[in-house]
Amino acid sequence: MVGQSHIDVAWLWPIRETVRKTSRTFSTVCTLMDEYPEFLYSQSQPQLYAYAKEHYPELYERIKERIAEGRWELVGGMWVEPDLNLPSGESLMRQLLHGQRFYMQEFGKRTTVEWLPDTFGYCASLPQILQHAGIRYFMTSKLGWNDTNTFPHDLFHWKGIDGTKVLTFLNHGLNEHTTPADIQEHWDSYRQKDRHPDQMLLYGHGDGGGGLPAR
Repeated sequence: MVGQSHIDVAWLWPIRETVRKTSRTFSTVCTLMDEYPEFLYSQSQPQLYAYAKEHYPELYERIKERIAEGRWELVGGMWVEPDLNLPSGESLMRQLLHGQRFYMQEFGKRTTVEWLPDTFGYCASLPQILQHAGIRYFMTSKLGWNDTNTFPHDLFHWKGIDGTKVLTFLNHGLNEHTTPADIQEHWDSYRQKDRHPDQMLLYGHGDGGGGLPAR
């Protein structure tokens, strides 16, 4: 079970609201970490960390402490979670260049996990682009949003047009709940149990801020 908060940088609100959502989410996570030492969390999008650094410096220092402890995991090496259909290859490389550079400069580490759960569409060159940035793993969910041509795998090696491979996990959904029925549905949907007997479940709130539920 992986705690996470999916925050759209731009959707149905102005940027100033994204900044507030980020602060509410990150402060909630830090408070939960104070209360529950075993709690672990993953967060993507360097842009959100940059907002926290600029507008909430005290909160940002708390975040840096948790990252150094290894309890807060950096994922998503791209500056934001971008569209993958319209941008050029150079644009996507610059997303990774600026994102990974920010992680290294601010936290002394890069991520090896690209985190694009809410991306509609995928470019065939993505495995090669990710490899150039040191990304070894890819998580997404929208491959499953098709009621006509069902995608047959949840855990697989995605082979790009140049032959580059990236280990890919197709998650069942986002902002998931942890009731017994939800967990059972999540497990039943997993089609590679014979290859790997564990499955990731992403729990937490998205878009509205607030982070993970208190219990």
